[in-house]
Amino acid sequence: MLSLVTGPIYGVVAPLLLLGRFQEGLTDLFGTKERHRRRDIEEHPQFDYGAGQGFRSTFSSDRFDHYFQKADGDFYTKVLERVILSSIITFLDAHQIDTYDLRERQTMILNSGIIVQGGDVKAESLAVGAGAQAFKTPAPPRPIATGASA
Repeated sequence: MLSLVTGPIYGVVAPLLLLGRFQEGLTDLFGTKERHRRRDIEEHPQFDYGAGQGFRSTFSSDRFDHYFQKADGDFYTKVLERVILSSIITFLDAHQIDTYDLRERQTMILNSGIIVQGGDVKAESLAVGAGAQAFKTPAPPRPIATGASA
């Protein structure tokens, strides 16, 4: 029912919209928009040129200059993750909801990206690389030493 009313109206308005788009294209093609801008600048001494890019954003970068900047960023991210997950676990524990899986996931999230330089790593299981998983399997039984001598 609504389309019976809007259809004829759209049929009349559509050619006008098309004509407006065509006029915008001609304006861009012949540069009249730029001429209007120049005329406004000449006629109005307090013309607002607008702000370009800000000073801080001009000199800021999303890349790190030093490794320690990245390490600090990772550290603060892990601290924030730990606080958020601990708060969630505390809340769920207070409401008697099992949080075992969430605690294991928290350990995995917080331990990802550990870098060891020098020294020894002592672990029962260790997984390295993206998607790696570590499983602890029981050690095979030791063979029984026989005391028989020849």
